[in-house]
Amino acid sequence: MSPLNPLSRACDGSGTTRGTMSQTLKALVRKGYAAERRQKSDQRSISYELTEAGVAAVTEPNPTADAIGSLPAGVQTALRDGLLQSLRQALAATRSGNARPAHITRRKRLTLLA
Repeated sequence: MSPLNPLSRACDGSGTTRGTMSQTLKALVRKGYAAERRQKSDQRSISYELTEAGVAAVTEPNPTADAIGSLPAGVQTALRDGLLQSLRQALAATRSGNARPAHITRRKRLTLLA
């Protein structure tokens, strides 16, 4: 078996598909957060680097992360585990066709329909 290329390793590490990762990278480039660089020796080989806007976006204060980071370790673990369980259940429901539709209200809140 051949070693995984960097995109495949990134997908494995983030739990996403190559297609989703590719579209995400294209969106980051389109929005000015990343720049695409093609290798001179192999035009098929593409690397990405953060632009100044991308660096600013990932280094700016994040109140949500700060709030979660200030919680006791046990609470952080419980929160992480609960979110992972919810996401796994939502994914399983989507894959099985049992997902309930959702809509955005005027207040722009995500509301699940019964």
